[in-house]
Amino acid sequence: MALRDFQRGYKACALFSSHGSAGDEFLDQTYTIDDVSLSTQKRMEWTCKAFYDAHHDRWNMCDDERAGEYFWYTRNRHGIGFWDGELVEETTGKELTEAAHAFGECDLYVGDDSKIYQSG
Repeated sequence: MALRDFQRGYKACALFSSHGSAGDEFLDQTYTIDDVSLSTQKRMEWTCKAFYDAHHDRWNMCDDERAGEYFWYTRNRHGIGFWDGELVEETTGKELTEAAHAFGECDLYVGDDSKIYQSG
């Protein structure tokens, strides 16, 4: 259940913080996780599992869903993340930030079929 919570937080945050094709609306205003392509869903789940399996014992000040959100924010270098000290102590935050950055940045976009895909 904890991994699913982490994945749910990650996916919801991805939609919440990604812009639509017009660039002025966030994807979660128009789309749901059901609109994400199967290949992108699987990619997100694999990425979350890899990070979660390696680091889930490191965050102790938040639940797994919130940590999933922070993973999305941190890997994409948003202005919030593990590094800011809200969820974990400073040393752990730096280590989680480095681990998240290792996954590289990625973006979501709406394809011609109105499904959401991930680049990067």
